[in-house]
Amino acid sequence: MESFDVKRWSDALKEQTQQWEEWFKTHPNLIKVKHENAWSPEEVLEHLALVETGVRKRLKTSLVQLDAPEKLGEGKIKHILVNKRAMKVDSPELLKPRNTWNHWEETLQAFKENRDALVQDLETGTIVPASMGMVHPRLGEMSVTDWLYFIHSHAERHWYQVQEVTAQ
Repeated sequence: MESFDVKRWSDALKEQTQQWEEWFKTHPNLIKVKHENAWSPEEVLEHLALVETGVRKRLKTSLVQLDAPEKLGEGKIKHILVNKRAMKVDSPELLKPRNTWNHWEETLQAFKENRDALVQDLETGTIVPASMGMVHPRLGEMSVTDWLYFIHSHAERHWYQVQEVTAQ
């Protein structure tokens, strides 16, 4: 198993963050578009900000020792979250959109700031990809590395959801 490449992951996260930012800035007329059983892009962004902020906090405080630096791995997480995205999963109430921020620009700012802080936490060693982790409510035991892959794949899953909802 290869060791976690912080730079590769950070670069991919930054690129993905820019992709979200550009979409919101260039599609103001689609931000609130909703379809049956699907969140609007604005609600998706709020959900991502809530999830990622919560994950970052827990990665800094709530870890237990695991027997491996990766339990699932990047490929499996991406397969479950992105390739099998037709399989809908209901989000826990705590992570559902609830108008936490007043405007999509504030939500986008919170999303970007948390991601920047996460990269900084990795670069400074505040969060260390190692044989530590915590349980995901549906995927089970996941290492820090798995959670980092989860953040990227989870946002990618929702990226496709936004594209599908706004194309209708």
